[in-house]
Amino acid sequence: MKICIAGKNSIAINALQYLLSINIEKKNIIACINETDNGLNDWQPSFKHFCKNNGIPIFQLQQLFEIENLIFISLEFDKLIKPKLFKSKYLYNIHFSLLPAYKGMYTSIMPILYNENKTGVTLHKIDEGIDTGEIIDQLFFEINDIVNSFEIYMSYLQYSFTLFQKNILNILENNITSKKQSAVGSSYYSKKTIDFKNITINFSQTANQVHNQIRGFAFRPYQLPIVNKYKIAFSKILETKSSFKPGILIYEDEFKIQYTTIDYDIELYKDMLGEILNAAQSGNIDYLNKLSKLSYNLDEKNDKGWNVFIVAVYNNQIDLCEWLIANSFNLNVTNNNGTTLAMYAMTMASNTNSTKILELLIQNGVDLNIQDFNNKNIFDYARVYNNSKVITLLNMYKND
Repeated sequence: MKICIAGKNSIAINALQYLLSINIEKKNIIACINETDNGLNDWQPSFKHFCKNNGIPIFQLQQLFEIENLIFISLEFDKLIKPKLFKSKYLYNIHFSLLPAYKGMYTSIMPILYNENKTGVTLHKIDEGIDTGEIIDQLFFEINDIVNSFEIYMSYLQYSFTLFQKNILNILENNITSKKQSAVGSSYYSKKTIDFKNITINFSQTANQVHNQIRGFAFRPYQLPIVNKYKIAFSKILETKSSFKPGILIYEDEFKIQYTTIDYDIELYKDMLGEILNAAQSGNIDYLNKLSKLSYNLDEKNDKGWNVFIVAVYNNQIDLCEWLIANSFNLNVTNNNGTTLAMYAMTMASNTNSTKILELLIQNGVDLNIQDFNNKNIFDYARVYNNSKVITLLNMYKND
C-alpha cells in the first residue's frame, strides 16, 4: 500500500506530518506536488520544500496511475483527476466548501458574496466530475459579517486538517460510508467567474452588498479591493441613509473614505499595513493604539511574513513588546520561513548582548522548541551565534 498526499501548502504538509505521527512507515508515503510549487516558502510553506527536507519521494501524476492499492488524497491539488486512468479506486479529495454548494473555484469568496452565514469543508470520493463525488464527511463553521476571504481560507486549512485527522484511519482501513450529492443547493463556479485584473466595487447595490464585495475581495497575499486609488482593508456600514445617488464620495480623512449606496452610507478603511509596521519599527504605541481602536487588524503580515510583533522584536522595542504581550498578541508567530519570534529575539540579543526582550518572551511562555521549515530550533541557531550569555539563558529553559 502506498499513500499519496497530492497538493500544496500547510494542509498537505500537516497531513503528511500526521501520517508520520501515527506510525505510518515513511517508505509507504509519497507526494505529488502542484506545478506552481517552486520549493520556496512564501505566505504559505512549500510542500515541495518540506518533502525534499524530509526525504519524502515526489511522484509525477502519471507515475501514480499504475500503482495498485494506492490511497490518493488531494489537498488543494491543482489538476483534475480522472479516475479511469488509475488502477486504484481509493481516490479522495477535501474540498473547501459544504458540498454540493460551491463546487469549483473561489470558495473563499463566493459564500461571502452570496451572504452565507456558514461554510465548511467536505471529504468526498473523486469521480469523473468536478467536486461531484460521493460525500464521506463534512465539518462546518460560521461566517460572521466582518470576516474576509483570506480569513475564511485560513479557517478552511484548519478545518480540513481536522477533517483529515478524523477520517484518515477509516480511509486506510477502507472503513468508510458515503452518500450521493444532492442536486438541490448545488452550485459551481469556474476560473472565468471572476476577472481579478478588473475588479471594481459596484456601489449601485445595497451597503450590505458593497460590504460583502470588500470582504470577498480582501485576500491580502493576492489583492485588496481598490476604490478611488486606495487599497481598502475593510469596511463598515453606517447608520445614516444615503442622501445622494450611489457611488458619491461624501467624506475622506487619513484612514477612511465614505460612499453612498442604494440604501446606507458605507465607510471604507484604507490599507495601513505599511504604516502599522513603520510604527512598530519606531515603537509608536499611541499610533498603534489609535489604529486598533479604529478596528484595524494589527496582526496582519507583509509579504515576508513579518507582523507588528516581529518588527518590534527586531528593532528592540521593549515597551512595545510589553504592550503587545499585554494585548495577547501571539508569542509564537513565525515569518514565511518558519522563523519564530523567539529566534528573532535570540538574534537581536546575540548581536547586542541585551537579553531583555528574550527574557520577556520566555517569562510569558514563548515556545523555545518550535522548529522552522529547515527543521532547526532556537538552540541550533544560538550555537551559530555563540553568545555565551544568550546560550546560558536559553539552556536554563531548555526542555530535553
